[in-house]
Amino acid sequence: TQSRSSAASDVYKRQACRIEQTPRGLKFSKLTGSQRPSGLLFPENDRHMVMLGSLALAQEPAANSYGRNPERDLVGVLERIGEARWRLVLPWPQNESSLDLIELVPGRPSA
Repeated sequence: TQSRSSAASDVYKRQACRIEQTPRGLKFSKLTGSQRPSGLLFPENDRHMVMLGSLALAQEPAANSYGRNPERDLVGVLERIGEARWRLVLPWPQNESSLDLIELVPGRPSA
């Protein structure tokens, strides 16, 4: 749900995301919202990882792997910006914007 908007940016309320270990490697997934990027994370150095992924829209199922649908492919960088804070930078996504920034802060585990 959108909470604030200006000509230059839109800011959204917190959304659920997950980073998990899979047989193919570490994977980022945005679980809620109308635009849900997901993809594999590849280490670049001690503060950065490269994400190769794809985008799911609206009620579509989870996004496919990078390369299966070029119109939905995403390339980004996950960077550590603080003690328990990360930022996913997605330049030139295929939908609505020229830059998506997703701030990641660990939440409380659900009961």
